Amino acid sequence: MALEIVGYWTPESLAEKFRKLGRVRGPNLLVAVRQSLALQAATLPATVLPFKTRILLRDLLPRLEAFRR
Repeated sequence: MALEIVGYWTPESLAEKFRKLGRVRGPNLLVAVRQSLALQAATLPATVLPFKTRILLRDLLPRLEAFRR
């Protein structure tokens, strides 16, 4: 399991990354991305964790637990 924290991506490259993640079965990668870059939250794959200014443990832990199952 890996966590990638997205910093300075263009909206276009981020959208392409989300498309690729959506096509992968059983990805072992969680991507944390600022909400301001996260496009529309409703269209984000489950492997994407949006955050405002910092990643909160209460948001991260449920995602990590989902990978264990």
